[in-house]
Amino acid sequence: MRVTMMLCLLLSVTLSACERKESAAAAIKGRACEPGVSDATCTPAATAAVARVVFVGKENACQCTRKAIDASWKALEAALGPHNRIAVEQVKVDTESDRVAPYRAKRAFMALPAMYFFDAAGGLVEMLQGEVTEEQVRAVLK
Repeated sequence: MRVTMMLCLLLSVTLSACERKESAAAAIKGRACEPGVSDATCTPAATAAVARVVFVGKENACQCTRKAIDASWKALEAALGPHNRIAVEQVKVDTESDRVAPYRAKRAFMALPAMYFFDAAGGLVEMLQGEVTEEQVRAVLK
């Protein structure tokens, strides 16, 4: 039963990520972020210094999810720069679900990748999900 529920959840996350339409993203592109909610369609405002980033990806992803994961990873690397002093942890939702669970409990994600930004005390500063740009990451890191 538990395995079936996990498979259904993984399938729904994959389908929602793969079925997003460009027109839907364009329709809401410019909307302001709601407090405590960020995704690839808005630019968040950071409230505390980021000390650690957890990047949730997927080992066995479909082509469109793989594209979003790779693009978002490159955006994160570019925003952090070559002299990065922020710890970055990478976990995979399909092969390391036990490591992903604590982050998902803090704030659930609907699309991959998901990036969790934590302050030095371990408090969640922000969470971004879906294909994320370098500008969005920089806005959180400020």
